[in-house]
Amino acid sequence: MSVSHGQIAPVMVRRERTAGDRAWIGDGRGYVAQVVVGDVAATVLAGSLVAIALTTGQGWFAFAALFPTTLTGPLIHAANGRGGPAAVSFFAWAAVPPTLTFFAFMASFGLFGSSNGETFAITGYSIGIGAAVGLTALDAFFARTEKARPTSNESFSLAPVFTPARGGFTAGVGGTF
Repeated sequence: MSVSHGQIAPVMVRRERTAGDRAWIGDGRGYVAQVVVGDVAATVLAGSLVAIALTTGQGWFAFAALFPTTLTGPLIHAANGRGGPAAVSFFAWAAVPPTLTFFAFMASFGLFGSSNGETFAITGYSIGIGAAVGLTALDAFFARTEKARPTSNESFSLAPVFTPARGGFTAGVGGTF
């Protein structure tokens, strides 16, 4: 309630979206299909570039394979105003190539006792597919429709307060009005 010029009037309190909210949920509209199609297309392109590198011996194809998956999801998130998910997606996708290379090498070396190229490639593709599925699911989660949080029309609230203390705790009630 507000008292102004001797009159008592109700005050409506609305929660405005902060810059942090906008960085994570943008305008709230989802774009799951866009990010899933983009991630799948980028994964197929990256896999094709790696296959070309393995068959032709041209290393720059393998280097080029790093960019489609690392940039597609983050660019889609950023284009939809979600900077937080764009950063998470970028670093997650950027971590996949060195991680899957390490695990593919370790698996092929440990399983077969040699650095057989076919075993390395098959293991790398298997781990890469699993990582791509997981990161696409993460991107889809970040791209979901986010509804605005309900705002309270009341300006009065109470909440319990518990504070640890030596030999027990202190309990009370806190509130805003």
